[in-house]
Amino acid sequence: MTAPYSPVPDLRRRPLAGGLLSVLFVIATAGWVFVLMVCAAIVAGILLGPDAPPEAMDTLIWDPWFLGPVTTLQMLGFAGLVALFTRVGDRDPAATRPLAPPAAGAALAALVVGVAVGGPTSWIAEWLNGRWIFSDAGLVGVAGALLEGAVLPRVLLALSVVVLAPLVEELIFRGLLWDALGDHLPPLGVWLLTSALFGAYHLDPLHAVAVFPIGLLLGWLRWRTGSLVAPILGHAANNLVALIGIFAVGVEAEPSVAWGIGGGVLVLLATGGLLLTGPPKDPSDAR
Repeated sequence: MTAPYSPVPDLRRRPLAGGLLSVLFVIATAGWVFVLMVCAAIVAGILLGPDAPPEAMDTLIWDPWFLGPVTTLQMLGFAGLVALFTRVGDRDPAATRPLAPPAAGAALAALVVGVAVGGPTSWIAEWLNGRWIFSDAGLVGVAGALLEGAVLPRVLLALSVVVLAPLVEELIFRGLLWDALGDHLPPLGVWLLTSALFGAYHLDPLHAVAVFPIGLLLGWLRWRTGSLVAPILGHAANNLVALIGIFAVGVEAEPSVAWGIGGGVLVLLATGGLLLTGPPKDPSDAR
């Protein structure tokens, strides 16, 4: 059985303990996004000129030539910050990037979860859209950038969605932050907090609420398997299914009730099947 979780005993010997490291990392990522947005706004101002109408900025923001490179730079910057804070915080790289492949059954469960969870979460997003502060304008803008415009930037944006985002975001939430917060919290607390941070990271209220259950599932995969490969597979599968849906049925597709219920059942079966893989892996196991 897995040994009971306990905080690592040598926190005082580390340059940055897990809680402080996590806070500074979140501040650094917010700073990177701010710098990137300021630079993007400057570039947009140069491209549009001083006399451009306000709606021209909205059009440019969702242009694939603009959104594709900005998204890619954002992901690459996040990856660099993960590497920097792993080193500065004296974290074991093997703990923040546990890439040992999971068992075949766990990998299959991750793929099933990634494919099926789009049903219930899309259903939730559709139900929330237009209520209170929830709007799908941001999601529709990204979908429009994937469907219209030059091929090259659309391919760049699609690769960012399906490859870069799953890899980098899992390194952040189920890698560095998972390991750092494990200095102070029990596994359940690490799982819930990283899932909440994953939802908040998406900023847009509708997107944040829709991806929170996805974050819970990806964290469950990380916890049960002790590997980042499983959540990366699940995350990539989820994004790929969403991408295929956009290309197949367009921006305004409405998820069916059957897809929502059927996907939910498959998720329950796949995540429940992970209970057969043995006891969950504590965050401290990766050290």
